[in-house]
Amino acid sequence: NAAVMALLRKTPEIETVVLVARWPLVFGGDRAVGEAGGPQHFLSAQREPVNMPQAFAATVSHLRMMGKNVVILGGIPELGLDLPRAYFARSRLGLDGVALVLPDDPSTRLAQAEGVLRQVASKHGAHYQPLFDPSSQRIEELLVQEPLLYADDDHLSEEGAMRIVLPPFAALMRKFEEDAPIAIVSAAEQDRS
Repeated sequence: NAAVMALLRKTPEIETVVLVARWPLVFGGDRAVGEAGGPQHFLSAQREPVNMPQAFAATVSHLRMMGKNVVILGGIPELGLDLPRAYFARSRLGLDGVALVLPDDPSTRLAQAEGVLRQVASKHGAHYQPLFDPSSQRIEELLVQEPLLYADDDHLSEEGAMRIVLPPFAALMRKFEEDAPIAIVSAAEQDRS
């Protein structure tokens, strides 16, 4: 991370930095209900626990002080259920008509993380772009889309990235009128059609 910050500091032609992560896990440290694996807590170089919301705010502040545009992409719901495996198991058991049930509602975790993102963006003059809006999208709809939108319980498939991430990201990058990201977006859209 220090090397990346040093590179950004000495490279003024990089005008915009996009930050994206699995925010509920990063900020909270615990995995979604139903997900395999233990907690993920960050330690400083001195092996001390790091307050990730504060560290994130400091990173955004440093980038803004460098004169960078900072784009923060919001998170996606963590399902706690490996969607492709669940579909495969359901098919093998002849349960195709049975609805999938998530181990927990991922909305709360996502909303808490998004609150941090909004607050940091507002305080430091960054651009926050949510990727999932629970007021207009239902999590259940993500489970029944075909092709599947998830590659596992918390990573989007290529189709998911094209449907969920690409449209808001492209719209936001157009605001900055940056050629390279828009060219990449355009190429991805052409390949898909």
